[in-house]
Parts: sequence; structure tokens; C-alpha cells
Amino acid sequence: MCSASYQLSEAHSGSHTRGERPAPSTSIRFIKRKRLDEAQLYRGRVLEGTGRQWLVEPQEDPKRLVECTVAGTVVSEDPATPQVVAVGDEVEFVLTDERSPSGYPQGLIVHILQRRTKLARYRRVEGKEQILVSNADQLVILQAIAEPAYNRFLIDRYLIVAELGQLQPVLCVNKIDLGLTPQVRQDLRVYSDTLGIPTIFCSALTGEGIDVLRQILQGKISALSGPSGVGKSTLTNLLLGRAVQQVGPISPKLGQGRHVTTMVRMFPLPEGGYIVDTPGIRELFVRELTRDELERFFPDFQPWQAECLYRPCSHIHEPECAVRAAVADGKIDALRYEHYCRLWRSLPKYQYQWKRRR
Repeated sequence: MCSASYQLSEAHSGSHTRGERPAPSTSIRFIKRKRLDEAQLYRGRVLEGTGRQWLVEPQEDPKRLVECTVAGTVVSEDPATPQVVAVGDEVEFVLTDERSPSGYPQGLIVHILQRRTKLARYRRVEGKEQILVSNADQLVILQAIAEPAYNRFLIDRYLIVAELGQLQPVLCVNKIDLGLTPQVRQDLRVYSDTLGIPTIFCSALTGEGIDVLRQILQGKISALSGPSGVGKSTLTNLLLGRAVQQVGPISPKLGQGRHVTTMVRMFPLPEGGYIVDTPGIRELFVRELTRDELERFFPDFQPWQAECLYRPCSHIHEPECAVRAAVADGKIDALRYEHYCRLWRSLPKYQYQWKRRR
């Protein structure tokens, strides 16, 4: 039990002045039964949720899951985000006297602790950031040898998202039973040899490389993310030793996976730690960066940046650019540089220009 207490505003204490709207009824009913600052406060981790109901694993008794809603007044240590609760959040909650239809005891989330890390994507339709997972230690960028084939431009965008969210990236290439050629190893060597990113080649079908993946995941909170069809749910089931996620086929027409996982779910691993299965991502939009900030996400350019004639240098059009010369000499991976150029052209020069975009 935590010793912290919370003071309710007048609107959430069951009374309100004329003209003011009362708090949500769930909060009022609960406050009338028992004062929040006198209630026993528990701490836990959010394992999954639908936006209205959140499954929380209590810290004191992880096997006794609690189904929670969010209080009308909630204290958040991360007020900058428009998203109140995300999978992986560490929260404090109080128990109610009710039980959910699923049989879980019910609770009310009243406090969301500061998020250490986040895996987030920008949803252009809504014009806002969506946090898929919070407080993970590492991001496992899952790709496949084929069906669908790995996408290096997507990998490079994931690396930016990982650094923005302060996550340690891990590259995992599944389906090597479909043919792991020397050309593929050479093509992906820039990530392991140059960038120092742990790179795993595995097969959920044959089990090859799975022990190495288990070692990487042990004792850590790991978010699995990648396009549909690369095997996130299959690997999740394999690592947990039971079928917890539905597995879908590859579309023969598109050569891509169909969306089967529709919500983010966190599972405790038998060896310790957690794995988080996320919905398939076909587009990963990098937002809030400017052109001048982009080069810090390409550390393989760093040995040559100081040698450019002009500083700052965009490495796009300036004369006597040492980075472009290193690309021409084969010292910098040519495809990585091409992806840098594509991203640079997609970004605005100034931060305020993002407000005009959606």
C-alpha cells in the first residue's frame, strides 16, 4: 500500500455550485461510498486496455489481476500527453466493491506515474501522438526474410522512434526458414557491425535462433513492433509456451500480413520480464523533427560530419560535403544515406511549421 493521498476538487467530492456540471457518475458513486484519501491505495502495471477498461497487474500480488476504469479526476505525472492511460503505465488505484462481468475485481485508477520511455506513433488522421507502450526497456524491431520481405527504410524510421522514446533497439529478422542468403546478411550488417544494434536471425517455425531471442528478452520489458505478417503473434505464442494471440495468414494478393492483433497486450515471460505484442504497422510517420535535427539520428555519419566545408551542413547539396564523399567511397552505407535524404526532404526547416501539417 502506498502512503500518498489525493485531495479531490470540489467538483469531484459530490458537491458543485450552480451552473457547474457534476463529475462523471462513476467517480461520484465511489466517493460517496468511501473517501479517496482514506482508501487503500495499490500500485500496479497496466497490461492491456480498450480505452474504457484497463487490466492492471497489482505489484503486491501479480496473479490477482484487477479491471480498472479511470477516475473522473486523475493525477498524472506526464501531463504533456493527450493520452491518459497506455499499456505499460505504472499506476496507483483503489479497489471498489464491484466485480466485472469477466470475474475480475474492479478498481479505479487515480494516479499515473511518470513514464520513463515510450513507443509512440503519430496518427495523421487525428493529428496527435498515440503511445503504444510506455516504460519498456527495449524495442524489438521485427522484420521477416520474406512474406513480407524486410524493409530497411522502415527499420531506419524505427531506429529514430526508438531513440526519441529512449528505447534500446533490437533487430529481429524472422522466417529465416524461407532462405537466409549471404546477400541478406551483408545487407543488414550495417545495423550490427556499424550501429552496434543486437541483430537476431530466427525462425518461429523451426525454432532456430529462438534461444538467443529469449536471452535478449530475459528480465526486460520488450515491445515487439513491425508490419503485419512478420510473425509478432506467432513469436509471442512461442515465447510464452501457449496460444494467447490469434495468428493470421498472409494475403496472397498483397504479399502482406492481415491485421489480426488489434490491441496492445503485455504478457509476463516465464524466464522473467515482459513481452508486448502490438498491432501491425505499415506506415511509421516520424514527426516533430526538423531538418537540422535529423543527422543526430544517423550516428554512422558522425566520423565525417566535422570535416564538411560548411557547418551546419545538410549533407544534401553543399559543396565539399565529407559525408557525401564517404558515401561515394563506400565508407557510409549508401542505402542508409538514401533514407536520410528521403527523410530530410519530408521534414520542415522550422518546428513551428509542423502546426500546418497533418
